[in-house]
Amino acid sequence: MNVERKPNLSPRPLPIAGILETGTKSVKRPGGNALQDVGVEENDFSSRIPEEILLHIFRVALPPSWNVYFARTLPPFPQTIWSSDFETKLTIIQVCKRWYRIGLEFLYESVSLNSIGQLAVFVVALESHPHLGSLVRRLEICYWVPRGYHTLHDTELTKALALCPRLTYFAFNPQLVSPSEKPFDISLPKFPPIPTDLDLWEITHLDICDWVPYQSTLPALLYLSSTLQSLSVALPTEYGADHPMLIFPHVHSLRLCISEESVHSGPYWSFPNLQQLLLFPTPRLGNDWPFSSAAKVFLANHGRSLRTLSLGKADENERLKKLLRHCPQLQHLTIAEHWLPSKYHCCHETLQTLHVQRESKRRHCFKKWKTMFPSLRSGHYVDASYDLFPILPAIESVAGQLDYSLPSGSYLEFLHIVRDDPEYQPVVTQSDLDDSDTSDSETDSDSSYSDSPSIEGGDEWEIEREEAIEIFRKLILKRE
Repeated sequence: MNVERKPNLSPRPLPIAGILETGTKSVKRPGGNALQDVGVEENDFSSRIPEEILLHIFRVALPPSWNVYFARTLPPFPQTIWSSDFETKLTIIQVCKRWYRIGLEFLYESVSLNSIGQLAVFVVALESHPHLGSLVRRLEICYWVPRGYHTLHDTELTKALALCPRLTYFAFNPQLVSPSEKPFDISLPKFPPIPTDLDLWEITHLDICDWVPYQSTLPALLYLSSTLQSLSVALPTEYGADHPMLIFPHVHSLRLCISEESVHSGPYWSFPNLQQLLLFPTPRLGNDWPFSSAAKVFLANHGRSLRTLSLGKADENERLKKLLRHCPQLQHLTIAEHWLPSKYHCCHETLQTLHVQRESKRRHCFKKWKTMFPSLRSGHYVDASYDLFPILPAIESVAGQLDYSLPSGSYLEFLHIVRDDPEYQPVVTQSDLDDSDTSDSETDSDSSYSDSPSIEGGDEWEIEREEAIEIFRKLILKRE
């Protein structure tokens, strides 16, 4: 006998990309029962564990942070990475009031907004509970803006930045969509102005995707240049006659996106203490990209202090030894396999670690690598997607005949397979931007729930905050 399964409509916390919407008096379980204080049970061992120890235990229970932070670099990446992290956090804080109080710190410290509706609810939560804003250390914008939502994005994101005074990491990385394939009714969100009136502004890490126009990010770069420690940005295609001199005295890590039209920074940028440089192509160029003259000039200008360098997959017969002459202190190098010369000769004297992005079944002997790099202590094969991630877990050293394979079913293996599929196009469709599964007759995007009439005669309709929140709540209820 087939039994129709009814949807679960019981009250439960509302997940908001790392945010748990609750009242101040009690916390509810998914079944609706209020949580009890741990202290009421005298024999409960966890009640005798100091809160700072419990917080450390909770952090260990979470998935590795690198795959949560950078999982969206290449769509369509499995959504389970982000959701498993979030679900683990929700599970911990729903145990009892004490665990909820302890877990608020890691629940709010890293917020990823994947829907414009989440932004509105996030701001309301911070306005209702101002103390939560001081817990937010990392904020990532991962949504596109539907038509009619631009004013909401501009006003609410500015409010969110002002409500997070201890923010140290700000990432502006919506999903990458090819201009020829991008749905007509969505567009890139506008990069927000920096609230310069905040004395407690502490951003030290700024990550801006290459789709954002450089001129719109220039005020933020100018204001934060003295405090930034790491930066991810596209090398501009033009600077303008009145471009100011940007000096980044504390930036030690730079991830630079290169396009065919990029122009070298010349006298406009200065990185006196740069130690890590990752050069990677704009996704529009694909895997084989020209190692442009702008990249060569940049490396010549800033290579002297480098300790770590990633050259990525450049489709050009550039001599590795010639490029590395600009980096006399280099210790760690990541290159694609085709960068390795056919004849093994000394390329660098001080290099200690070599990462090679494998492109074929060709095997390289560690002894031959030692010929190229006399000070080499370890060598690794890494996945072809390595250059897409600013941070990856360390790979164990291997000696003798080098080989490296990914664990079966790992996320990096998934990326490797996707990138090698000739039929795969790294383009997000409209269905990929929806907030839940769709059927043939309906969609679940933020804009699909709007009851507003179609725009005619050039009149631009803009959604209000309350309506956006209501649409977002409908999406959450439909997913449950």
